[in-house]
Amino acid sequence: MNSSNRFKILVLDDIHPVFFKELCNSNCSFSKHPDWSYDQILLNIHKFDAVVVNSKTSVDAKLIQLGTKLKVIARPGSGMENIDLVFAFNRGIQCFNSPEGNANAVAEHALALLLTLSNRLHVALPQVKNKQWLRLENTGFELKNKTIGIVGFGHTGSAFAKLANALGMKVFAYDKYRYDFNCDYVEKVDLNKLLKYSDVISLHLPLTAETTSFFNTNLVRKLKKHSIIINTSRGKVMDLDALKAGFETQKICAAALDVLPVEPLKSFIKASPELFSWLKQNPDIILSPHIAGWSVEAKFLMAKILAERLKKSLIFH
Repeated sequence: MNSSNRFKILVLDDIHPVFFKELCNSNCSFSKHPDWSYDQILLNIHKFDAVVVNSKTSVDAKLIQLGTKLKVIARPGSGMENIDLVFAFNRGIQCFNSPEGNANAVAEHALALLLTLSNRLHVALPQVKNKQWLRLENTGFELKNKTIGIVGFGHTGSAFAKLANALGMKVFAYDKYRYDFNCDYVEKVDLNKLLKYSDVISLHLPLTAETTSFFNTNLVRKLKKHSIIINTSRGKVMDLDALKAGFETQKICAAALDVLPVEPLKSFIKASPELFSWLKQNPDIILSPHIAGWSVEAKFLMAKILAERLKKSLIFH
């Protein structure tokens, strides 16, 4: 077939090679430009039928409007907050992602964060390297028979519930938009009960207008004393001033954050130097650089699933 009739796909971020392999026999051509600026994208988007993005590219109304040939916007992983979904939908553009691809990776990372806190590994490791052998001071606690509250029971929340159950934890879950969890080891509860009785709370929410600052001072007041908080979802789901207030009132005893309200880190430090200083100095807070869904296996699966969905959509174009 004439190359000019091919379905032209603009790839604006690194993606596992399996994505291209899966589509190699389809009527597609690829242009890979992970280094393009927003202005460069605006100048060229009119040439493409589909665009593949990650979190660094804002697919706003202006970009979509200039993409006069756009039929598909695809993003590996779970987040879609950087895409104007309503505007795209109104122009008949398909938008899809591959959230199940990294669900297990996120769940395992959340568990690693929790185990690190419960066994005080974040404190003991640097001590031993500095020739300190403090056993009594680093007494941990077991997760068995503790209650974990999972907020958001989608792909990642349900994957984490499975791991928590395997450790012998009692699992509560709250999801405003899901009515049947289909697993006998999870107790569906309302948010108030989850906050009141959970020893550990893990956030697994998409970022929307409704979930922005979901974790706020009103929520903190309802927590059980000495709760542990884990956030592997999106940074803006959590108000960090509320987290700080939770530590000050002893509602929260430890926290693990894989995400920040502003990323990358240098941007967060510039925007909130005092909050970063507090996070850095608090020995009961551990941070990781938004890597919960970035396992080798997850990168493969996210790309493969995305390619399969794109391949199906090509049938209609």
